[in-house]
Amino acid sequence: MKRQVAVFILFACFSCIYIGGCRSVPYSGRSQMLFTSESQEEKLGKQAWQQILSKERIEKDPQYEASLLRVGKKLATAVNMPKYKWEFKVFDSNTPNAFCLPGGKVGVYRGLFKYVDNDAELATVVGHEIAHAVARHGGERMSQSILQGIGAEVISVATNDQLLQIAYGYGTNLLAILPYSRTHESEADYMGLLFMAKAGYDPHAALKFWEKFGKLSDISMVQEFLSTHPAGKNRIKDLKEHLPEAMKLYNKAPQKLGLGEVYSKKMQTKAGVGKTSFSTNYQNSKLGFGINRYPDWTYNEDYKGVTFIAPDGGAHILVQTAGVTDSTGRERTLQMITGTLQRNLAARASNASFQKGKPTDINGLNGMAFSGSFKMKNMQIQQYNAVLKDPRGKKFYIISYYGKPEFFKKNMKAAANMIASFRAR
Repeated sequence: MKRQVAVFILFACFSCIYIGGCRSVPYSGRSQMLFTSESQEEKLGKQAWQQILSKERIEKDPQYEASLLRVGKKLATAVNMPKYKWEFKVFDSNTPNAFCLPGGKVGVYRGLFKYVDNDAELATVVGHEIAHAVARHGGERMSQSILQGIGAEVISVATNDQLLQIAYGYGTNLLAILPYSRTHESEADYMGLLFMAKAGYDPHAALKFWEKFGKLSDISMVQEFLSTHPAGKNRIKDLKEHLPEAMKLYNKAPQKLGLGEVYSKKMQTKAGVGKTSFSTNYQNSKLGFGINRYPDWTYNEDYKGVTFIAPDGGAHILVQTAGVTDSTGRERTLQMITGTLQRNLAARASNASFQKGKPTDINGLNGMAFSGSFKMKNMQIQQYNAVLKDPRGKKFYIISYYGKPEFFKKNMKAAANMIASFRAR
């Protein structure tokens, strides 16, 4: 019976492709395969939105919400999706990120305001995220996952809404968290550029923002490889090619807003300041930190610190602390700790190769980060390291994510989420 159900659903999947699974993305005209309907995607978007609202704190400072509402409403008018029930929320986190779920649920993290100078730059990011929803990129990813066999659960499905049931288990991750493909990113760049122009914001601001954001030295390397906005060497080039089309829409806009309201340095500085309160599911009072640990990652606490272990056992995150002074009483710097860490790794291994340390910032903790690889006991190891300074100046935190290359890559997204959630107590 189970086999019959599986065959039926597989047949249904391919029927979707044949009968009505393909559509053209608005504006770009690209053909995409979809097993889910817009109503199903919006239902999943609403579910994911409720989950996010239950976990994230709403930003209390009204100036951020006022900016998002001002920009968001103009973009919503320009996009003209009458079925969408728009909601705009700013979350209390200094992570520089944003998203839009199917149905028009837009979330912006306060930390993004550290990097946007005006309404037009905010419209660049929000327009980009809205474009993901309008282009139904979330539904496309779910459809790809279904086709790839993500639903081993398919065999046990026996409802009249099989595809939605398969998708439900992946709703939050696929619709709000996981990175989009480069095709989706390029498409969202293009559509977002048109949306902001139609809303009356100068499209040139998009070029300035993405150039600036791509060069920022204080964005964590972890956030770089996890980011929903991968830089891509061709991003600026592509935007410049689309600029004439966007300018035609801008010149036709009912009201030309230019850059819109310009944000104060005080507002931007406050946006990037980490707050003392935080919500984590793992806290270590001895070392003074908290982290959001994935339930399937186990951990060991010993004299070295705390080691979080991936479900497959092939990748680890080690969190340690170091004093602010050396044995002679001399004060240590981030550069000194980073250099010592690299030398120690090189001394214990062979064929060590490390990138030059770069400034980083994880939830308001300034630090240095570097990646590298080495051999130990004839085993190749890939590693990411971040050295962070305690805001009270009492210690340094050393975070090391490592494993064999195949396990390092396999567990990278989960590890990046955990490291990005790191907070000092």
